Amino acid sequence: MLDRLVEAGNTVVVIEHNLDVIKNADWIIDLGPEGGDRGGEIVAE
Repeated sequence: MLDRLVEAGNTVVVIEHNLDVIKNADWIIDLGPEGGDRGGEIVAE
């Protein structure tokens, strides 16, 4: 379903931990190093 959205010209932003979904992404922005108040820094792009 996500592929159809992209093929139709849409931008799809997904927050995901499943590696099968992540490996199909065109761009990955990794936030961390922790969650909550200790997270939110870009650690890899």
